[in-house]
Amino acid sequence: MGQPEQMKAMESMAGPYNVAMSYKMDPTAPDWTTAEGSAEYSLVLDGCAMKVVFKADMMGQTMTGHQYIMYNRNTGKWQSMWADDMGAYMSYMEGDMKDGTMVLLGEEEMMGQKVKTRNTTSNLTDGGFDWVMEVSMDGANWMPVMKGTYTRVSGEKAGGDAGGW
Repeated sequence: MGQPEQMKAMESMAGPYNVAMSYKMDPTAPDWTTAEGSAEYSLVLDGCAMKVVFKADMMGQTMTGHQYIMYNRNTGKWQSMWADDMGAYMSYMEGDMKDGTMVLLGEEEMMGQKVKTRNTTSNLTDGGFDWVMEVSMDGANWMPVMKGTYTRVSGEKAGGDAGGW
């Protein structure tokens, strides 16, 4: 059946990025820790999925993560699978894209407790985008635990129109 029409909105994201990150290992901690990283976004599987390879120095070591983002034409939902070499588990999220913002929801285990997670990708331009991960114990009150500003590596713009979101 080929590439879902909705995946064409992701085409403009393809390419390399520098990432300025902030994170809190404890959501209640007052201070943010900063880190620098990189990400490479590429369409794979004949445009049916966006693959992301992410690397950052976090907590004194290099963390590498892989993500796949797809539009499921059967459910009408965006889906994401993430795995990295720090957590050594796979997380799954699902959600929607509306008005230029993708919001994906999932459930994780953090510090021995099940928490709801929400990842929001927004402010997509030719130059980059913003990303925030939040956690919630009840699904109503959200606390940011990780955020990143993705800046496209100069001169490496992929084809497509960032306004597609």
